[in-house]
Amino acid sequence: MQGLKDVTASINASLAPEVIKADFEAGKLREYGDDVGLEFGGKVETFDDGTISAGFKRDAQDGKVYHVALMGPSGATQVTVYTALGKGEQVLVEIEPMPRDSVIGALNAAVASFDGLKAKMPMAQATTQAEAQGLAQRVAGEMNATLGDWVQSQAKEWVRSTMTTPDGKAIRVSASTGGVVSINGDPFTPDGDRILNVTHEAVSVSMQVVVDRAPAPVFPIKMDRVFADAPGETGAAWVNLCEEENRLAGYLSSLEEGTAVVHGDDAWYLEKGADQQLVLMHGEVVRGKIENAQSRFNIGLDWVDMEAEDVRSYTSLVSSVADDFMIDRTLWKTMKVDLDESPSPSM
Repeated sequence: MQGLKDVTASINASLAPEVIKADFEAGKLREYGDDVGLEFGGKVETFDDGTISAGFKRDAQDGKVYHVALMGPSGATQVTVYTALGKGEQVLVEIEPMPRDSVIGALNAAVASFDGLKAKMPMAQATTQAEAQGLAQRVAGEMNATLGDWVQSQAKEWVRSTMTTPDGKAIRVSASTGGVVSINGDPFTPDGDRILNVTHEAVSVSMQVVVDRAPAPVFPIKMDRVFADAPGETGAAWVNLCEEENRLAGYLSSLEEGTAVVHGDDAWYLEKGADQQLVLMHGEVVRGKIENAQSRFNIGLDWVDMEAEDVRSYTSLVSSVADDFMIDRTLWKTMKVDLDESPSPSM
């Protein structure tokens, strides 16, 4: 039985060059190409050494084109297929030659290699704010995190949002007009080579490192927005304020329970509500104690009539306190909520 298989294989091998040569007929190549979604180049070339060649292509995205070349050396028992991804006259990436036993087998291998070509592409860089926002959104989604609405930062080149992880961590994400994604105020990967956050890989690394290093709150933080539906600039200002208060609350959750951060006569701390959610409270320091504390969730409706500029002014204060923590938490001055003591530098 084995002898019969050997004889059959020998016969097939001897016939292979003729079969391959016959398959390099323009009509067949066009038909084979149509079967796998490739456009035949229209001609078969024969070189001085007897090698025959034919080309195919398929459009890719963004003006790129997949190129496929079949080569059949004179007397060869296999076809070699070459695939590349190009744009214009430039070859962007290519894959090592693949020998196959037949023309149709070579074309199937070429099509199957297209995903590998895309994977080898140099990482696309974001160059616009919209691309940076999309990049941040994709990476957040891959981490099962939620990215809030984008709001304008005080710096006109940036918009920002708050990313909330499933375990309640709050991470500040910003996008610049130049395509840079900033994570908690840092536009570079946190360690090593400090790569600018303009690629999927860099943003993924930055987000993951920041999330891993941020402690998860024992209780979830209440992050609902208030007065976001107020008309005009006032509504937008309240959205921005809610985002910044949520960011500050996320940082406060990493401190010992009952600790307030103090800036001048203002103090903020977290208080657990009846629903077991942590609420950011804001009060004033009077003779070493925090008085008149309230949250945005229990203020009167008359607040909605505040001028947008007043809301922005308070938001700027909240942002400044949160930024101090992000830069160096030792910049924070803290005090115990229930104790009569003066603010002291955080250690």
